[in-house]
Amino acid sequence: MLRKSGYEDGNGARTYQLPRWGTAFQGGGLRTAGHFTMRGLPAVDALFQAMLLAYFMGHGRHGVALVATLLIIPFSQWQMRRLAVYDSHRIGGTREVTRKVLSAQLTAFVFTCLLFFPLSLVKDLSVLASYFIVSTAALILTKAVAYTALQLLRRRGFDARRVCMISTWERAQAFCERLALHPEWGLQITCVGLGGAASRRFVDFPGGQEIASDLRDVLKGRVVDEVILAVQPDELAASAEVLNLCEQHGLIGRAILESWADSSPAHLDSFCGEAALSMSLVRWSDHDLALKRIFDLVVASLVLLLTWPLFIVIAIVVKLSSPGPVFFRQTRVGLNGRQFQIIKFRTMLDGADSLARNWHKSVTQGPIFKDPNDYRITGAGRILRRFSLDEMPQLFSVLKGEMSIVGPRPLPVREANEISGENRRRFSVLPGLTGLWQVNGRSMVGFDAWMKYDLQYVDKRSLWLDTVLLLRTIPAVLSGRGAY
Repeated sequence: MLRKSGYEDGNGARTYQLPRWGTAFQGGGLRTAGHFTMRGLPAVDALFQAMLLAYFMGHGRHGVALVATLLIIPFSQWQMRRLAVYDSHRIGGTREVTRKVLSAQLTAFVFTCLLFFPLSLVKDLSVLASYFIVSTAALILTKAVAYTALQLLRRRGFDARRVCMISTWERAQAFCERLALHPEWGLQITCVGLGGAASRRFVDFPGGQEIASDLRDVLKGRVVDEVILAVQPDELAASAEVLNLCEQHGLIGRAILESWADSSPAHLDSFCGEAALSMSLVRWSDHDLALKRIFDLVVASLVLLLTWPLFIVIAIVVKLSSPGPVFFRQTRVGLNGRQFQIIKFRTMLDGADSLARNWHKSVTQGPIFKDPNDYRITGAGRILRRFSLDEMPQLFSVLKGEMSIVGPRPLPVREANEISGENRRRFSVLPGLTGLWQVNGRSMVGFDAWMKYDLQYVDKRSLWLDTVLLLRTIPAVLSGRGAY
């Protein structure tokens, strides 16, 4: 692996050298062994899953165990292969693999429940749950051991992949510094093509001596596993020749768009049967969205099941507190500008929207109106707002798919139209009952900070983050901080 030497050149640029053992073990036996290990893991996993199924679902019901083995294990294996669990994950590592195994096993568990229970093949949910908990833990453990071992070996210079980078010298040095921070990736820059995608001058790295004038000569005379092009968007057409040459040599060719590298990530995908370059910060797959939908349905259903008596009590209190309907309905803006009717327990005087507001008293310092002393709020309404009980009917919006459990708050149409610029990215996800803004002070947070919280959630969202925010919502609601 590349490491920093103890000196700098005359221009102040730090140089790098290869560790002494790097060349001796390039490719060779370890790469073959590592490849064999990754390809052998599915068979080991399938065998271990079959043993666990025989243990949990046997006990005199061998026919059920056989059916389970023939259905559950292939489906689980298909899910893990579809999510690329058995790829090298040279850069992603153990954390990414763990997330994928959890996703695959959760999908397999739902599939099994939907298949087995209607057919009365399994009558005890605890049997299936126990099997999937144990098998998931075992699958994660085997992957963690395998990938951690490979990362430790790569840190010592084994299984190195040699990279030819076509870019500027400064860009190559910056990329090399990034690789030096992650020796477990096992990537080494060995030469640089200067002049962009149409480069005709290749130099040794980090020495700088010219070695060839054509990429074909480089690939003939040097060990190269990957070619990376750092190009401008207008050089994409010119880079096609280089990528085709990589394909002819059986190498990996990657194009990095320089001007977009620090802003919106670009990725190639298929659109209507054609290759398309897609630009988007929202990178959740259909599988991730399906898991989030399952999460929303499970949480909303459980909360409604456990709190339906509270609905009756609140409805009576609202009805007796002031004249008017029990529920308040308002048009809100949701995913990508879609409008829907939100339902809340009424906390204001009937017809409050038509009454004057003291806009100059809004505490958000922005287009969204929040006034802790709003004269339109009823006495019972203040209590409901303090503990967010007025929001409970929105669980039905979650079940309908108009909202999520976690996400940016849905805004009224007038206030949503005031959101401009980058802040409109908050509408690229489903609005939610709770989120970063709610657990960090709610209405005590200024408008700019509120928008930053929403964008932070859009960029960092995951099922783990949703779970953490849901748990943090409980003390935030009980404290009543910022709720009015």
